[in-house]
Amino acid sequence: IITNEHVIDKSYGLEVYLGDSNNTEKVEAKIIKKSKDLDLALLKIEYKGLPPALKIRATSIKKGKSIYSSGFPGASEVGKFNFSSTLTNGMVSIVHNERWVSSPIEREIIQHTSPINRGNSGGPLLDECGNVVGVNTFKNIEEGVDGVSLALSSLELIKFIEQTNISINKVLSECSDSGVFSNNSNISNSSF
Repeated sequence: IITNEHVIDKSYGLEVYLGDSNNTEKVEAKIIKKSKDLDLALLKIEYKGLPPALKIRATSIKKGKSIYSSGFPGASEVGKFNFSSTLTNGMVSIVHNERWVSSPIEREIIQHTSPINRGNSGGPLLDECGNVVGVNTFKNIEEGVDGVSLALSSLELIKFIEQTNISINKVLSECSDSGVFSNNSNISNSSF
């Protein structure tokens, strides 16, 4: 499981909730790897019957392409759990290299228009085929400027995971315009 490092930073014991509002199960999670510089954390759970992992795109997404953010806004509030994920859409505003969080080197960053809020942290940024193109981190809100949603690129995510012995399912091609999100009947709450 990938999330943001700031999500687990001050945690003493980690638990992952599986299921939905009607049937939820708590599973203990262990930290495999984390990076404050990248704001990424890789967690492991012992559980049989999980759905297949999302595919991670190994090519940069282009400016103007449609994207989707998944997450659990509101779940970060103490005592309030929303076990249904949200899915919001937008487009890529720009893909560029800059210093990221506390990293001393530049990383590929995706600025996009998909609304993200507390609870979206660590959630996937997806292309039209449902492939991970980034990891949502935060919305930058400054006086006089509309919120800017930012995600760390999947290229940086792949480098992070490849430093472990964990295999990942990479996609080497761009998504066609007739992706999984072009037909809403293919979207499943349990997929994200």
